[in-house]
Amino acid sequence: MRRTIEQGASTLMWSVRMIGIALAFLAPWIIALAAGIGINPRNPPLPPSS
Repeated sequence: MRRTIEQGASTLMWSVRMIGIALAFLAPWIIALAAGIGINPRNPPLPPSS
C-alpha cells in the first residue's frame, strides 16, 4: 500500500513538473501576444469627424 502511495505521489509530482515546464515555455509567447493585441487593437477608434 505504501509503495502505491509513493508511486502515485511521484507520478503527480512529475505531472506538475511537466505542466510547469509547459507554462514556462508558453508564458513569454502568451505575454507577447497579449501585449501585441493591447498595443495594436483590431478595431482602432474612429478619427474625429470635422
